[in-house]
Amino acid sequence: MKTTATRYDAFISYSHALDGVLAPALQTGLQRFAKPWYRARALRIFRDNTDLAAGPGLWSAIERALEQSSWLILLASPVAARSPWVDREVAWWRENRPDSRILVVLTEGEFAWDGEDAALPPSLRGAFEEEPRWVDLRWLHDADQVDQSNPRLRECVADIAAAVREIPKDHLVGRHIQEHRRTMRLARTAVGALVLLLVAALAASVVAFQQRDHAIQAQQRTLAAQRSVVARTMLAQADQIRDTDPRTAEQLGVAATRLSPGAASESSLVETLSGSPYRGTLTGHTYQVDAVAYSPDGRLLATAGWEGTVLLWAVDSGGARRVGDPLTGHTNSITSLAFSPDSRTLVTGSADQTARLWNVSDPAHATALGSPLTGYGAGGVASVTFSHDGRLLATPGAIQVPGSTPNLLWDVADPAHPRPVPFPDSPYGNIDRVAFTPDGRTLASQVSGNVFYLWDIGDLAHIRQAGFRITGPDSPTGAVLLTPDGRTMITGGSSDRSTQLWDLSDPQHVRPLGSPFGTESAAGSALALSPDGRTLATTDTDNNVLLWDVHDPAAVRLRERLAGHTAWVQTVAFSPDGKQLASAGEDATTMLWDVSDEDQPAPLTTIAPAGPDERAGSTSFSATGLLALAVGSNTVELWDVRDRPRRTASVTQQGVSVSPALSPDGRTLVTFDSSAVDDSGLLLWDVSDPARPRQLTGPLDLGRNETGWSRHAATVAFSPDGRTLAVGDPVVSLWSLEDRARPRRLGALFTTSTLATTLAFSPDGKSLAVGSGPSIILADVSDPTAPRARADPFGSNTGYVWEVGFSPDGHTLGAVSQGFTVLWDISDPGEPVRFGAPITSAPVTRGAFSPDWRTVAVQDSDGSAVLWDITEPAQPRRIGRPLPGASGVLSFSPDSRTLATTTSGGAVTLWDLDPLESLRHNAVSVACGRSGALNEDQWAFYAPGVPYENTCT
Repeated sequence: MKTTATRYDAFISYSHALDGVLAPALQTGLQRFAKPWYRARALRIFRDNTDLAAGPGLWSAIERALEQSSWLILLASPVAARSPWVDREVAWWRENRPDSRILVVLTEGEFAWDGEDAALPPSLRGAFEEEPRWVDLRWLHDADQVDQSNPRLRECVADIAAAVREIPKDHLVGRHIQEHRRTMRLARTAVGALVLLLVAALAASVVAFQQRDHAIQAQQRTLAAQRSVVARTMLAQADQIRDTDPRTAEQLGVAATRLSPGAASESSLVETLSGSPYRGTLTGHTYQVDAVAYSPDGRLLATAGWEGTVLLWAVDSGGARRVGDPLTGHTNSITSLAFSPDSRTLVTGSADQTARLWNVSDPAHATALGSPLTGYGAGGVASVTFSHDGRLLATPGAIQVPGSTPNLLWDVADPAHPRPVPFPDSPYGNIDRVAFTPDGRTLASQVSGNVFYLWDIGDLAHIRQAGFRITGPDSPTGAVLLTPDGRTMITGGSSDRSTQLWDLSDPQHVRPLGSPFGTESAAGSALALSPDGRTLATTDTDNNVLLWDVHDPAAVRLRERLAGHTAWVQTVAFSPDGKQLASAGEDATTMLWDVSDEDQPAPLTTIAPAGPDERAGSTSFSATGLLALAVGSNTVELWDVRDRPRRTASVTQQGVSVSPALSPDGRTLVTFDSSAVDDSGLLLWDVSDPARPRQLTGPLDLGRNETGWSRHAATVAFSPDGRTLAVGDPVVSLWSLEDRARPRRLGALFTTSTLATTLAFSPDGKSLAVGSGPSIILADVSDPTAPRARADPFGSNTGYVWEVGFSPDGHTLGAVSQGFTVLWDISDPGEPVRFGAPITSAPVTRGAFSPDWRTVAVQDSDGSAVLWDITEPAQPRRIGRPLPGASGVLSFSPDSRTLATTTSGGAVTLWDLDPLESLRHNAVSVACGRSGALNEDQWAFYAPGVPYENTCT
């Protein structure tokens, strides 16, 4: 029998499954029972979960604890009896310690000590010559009962503690009571002393706390000021690099928003996000990225590096993420990539004079297929291309022996066993790039130097040259593409670096389409055509990607310039759905671009006025989803635009320049003819039933002008409650619409210097802003019977004022004028203060403020509609890209979610602004998903003195 120095008074052996709650409570109770106040514990009890540290040998640690224990406390139950660990612990004890030192605590089952007891482990059954000491805890079924204050549990703890400490139970209980009383007495004494000390300390510390609070507040103010300064600096830096480095601009925008939250930093970040199609940067290659390719199913993106590895990326609308391990095997740079049409096979061409096929059905476990394709010379494989049916693979490149047959075509019906297809000698040199026509019968080839021609591959046994060749200084020396219909060829990289479209409808008489384009800086060595054949991506010598609209070869135009790469762009590729573009190059990165404009305002529908020669004029929305649209010279059409727009009715008024205005509740329509001379030209209509409008009253009598002619309306505005109508010409009058059939003029009139062009009520209806020629007048109309014009404190604007509007709180006034757009703080209407510089300095023809006062839309003289974020009036920011095809800005819907513009054809387009609104609400999370946070080195550069923060955590 082993003997060793004891470290533990007892060892608890138990089933974790059954007694995982009871065992800890029992351990605690034994350690506290009759504990003197000055000792940490009365007994030292071993329990595995509290006394075992992590280590390589579990049993050896338990065995050492058993060796150092005086007693074994067994929590017996049928569950514990089946535990091999409990049985092993008991067996060890019986071999090395006396049975009399085993204390049984029954937690479940029956205790038959002199027979085959199911509650005892096998090694202990029949071991007792007489009934041993045991404690019954079977009554303890509820976890809520395992509480040290439970008197029944305390009684059982006393039984066990008395046995372990070998003290009579009554003596031990008495000692427990005595120690408890002593502890309470000492506690009361200590509390009394502490109270006295606390009173003295409080008196002494009040001043210290006050001084500390002042110091903390001063430190916090200093830190806040420092963070604010750094944030403003970051915003200024983001403004400078927004067009050239969108990734860093987004990172700076997020950091500024975190350092100093507010409208200024948030609107700056929205400007960065909405103004660029940048969607993320992929890293992982050591050196330059020479090739990128999307799988036809759109699920994968492959990138190939100069170091000879391929990375696979899972693609979704939010960007791309790495999958699987890098594909390795090439010993030199990979020059080209291509997926098979079924997306199951990837081919790589390399400067190591081989091409390899890979099974990428499971991108996380991609594997090589067969042996490498060989037969190429020092230049290696120039490009790789699958035919549209996936049966043929073209791998042009330098051949081993000049004049010999190159391994240009392969039959890959079985990708694991490609078979070379005999191909005629190239009479003009090595074939570098090829493209299959959609029907698979023709192969277009581009040859090193200055030659391009076609091959008839309809009969693979008799491939022959079947077309033209282009030679001369303007011939292609770079990339070549075919449009999806196979009727147009695109070549790039000619001697003047231009890109050219060619008509292939007659292969024997190929002719250029339009003129070469991109001659100023386009490199032309990388080309990619969108799946619909309408957009061409090229590269330039300034590290940019250029997007060209090529749907009309006779009028190719540059659509957008994508900046962000810091070195030469080697390759570009469109996703199969045409919504995403990948570009990569010498900066060892792949950048993703959204070319679908999905986060830009989207056209909901286009409303075409009735009649082929009719053109839309002004519009007016109601909160009920009704749109009034001026059409031609004498008609206003009513449209229900709540779901699918539909024309409900129209009203006609003789004259020209008929303009509509709807009341806020959508029940009243005002139409007026600004050219009328014999009356006001202003009519009121009941449109409560939009399908059956009825005239409420004839032309209003606005009185006579100084020459005796009847006055006529030039502009109107409803008060917010719809009960008052303001009518403007050189004289502005207010009318009560309490009885819509009998409008009543209210009080005196006030005159303007010139024709009133725009009117707007303040949200409380007590002020009226009037745009009159180049001037703005703010009138007090709190008493509509006596409207009073304040002095003109706004000064003269450049050109006519087209639009005025109030913010929802009434504290800001905005004006869109012919010269520029301006915002004023009118908290004190008598002394308005202009917010910063004008929003626009270019000539503006029209504009509109959104009712929520977050956006102003202006129509530039060049015909583009531009949106500005005015949530921070002192620093408005341009958001989104110009709305295409919008020739005129008309009005916002009452919920600010829709904008109406006119088209050059005279129709009205309704734009959904929800994508921009979503971007406003989620700007930080969107930016973090695209660009991530500044790293520590960047933070130290952009935020000196401020501790590093991961602003995307």
